Amino acid sequence: MLCLDSLKALAKVLSRDENKTHTLPVIIQSAEDKSWRVRLALSKNFSEIAESFAKEITDLSLIQTFSTLLKDVENDVKIEATKSLNKFVKIVSGDKLNLLFPIMLTLGKDVYPNIRTQIASVLGNIIGAVAKDIVYQKFLPLIVELSKDDNQEVRREAINAAARCGEALGAEAINSIVPIFKSGT
Repeated sequence: MLCLDSLKALAKVLSRDENKTHTLPVIIQSAEDKSWRVRLALSKNFSEIAESFAKEITDLSLIQTFSTLLKDVENDVKIEATKSLNKFVKIVSGDKLNLLFPIMLTLGKDVYPNIRTQIASVLGNIIGAVAKDIVYQKFLPLIVELSKDDNQEVRREAINAAARCGEALGAEAINSIVPIFKSGT
């Protein structure tokens, strides 16, 4: 557990090749560790560690490892991984983001409001980097659903995501978003 806190600083000092050789195996093993506390420590530091890797390693290896953490059975691990998601989506290549979409859609319906809040925040941050058809077909319905959530923080982030959706996609998106929100209230 303590090793993972230090790994963040160590990964910044090592070269990308050294990270691939020495750090990557530790990350992969930690994500599969039987102790949820080890996986929790990795989730908390994952984005900062991933910043030290080249895009190709992040896209090929780290995205699968991170996906595992997002689907973890231990809620604390999943919550911390979801918190790291905002930073992680900025590290991953745009074409690899689609690997995270099904997980994000599932997490948007999670029983824990802090996970739904983080997902709404992430949706708002990646709207501009995602194809319009995906936004309309997958993300917009989730944003609308989250805007009707019982939790105030979830609703607030969903409204922010809808506003960013309108900014990124223009008047066409705003014209399709406004009637949805009017009918939902």
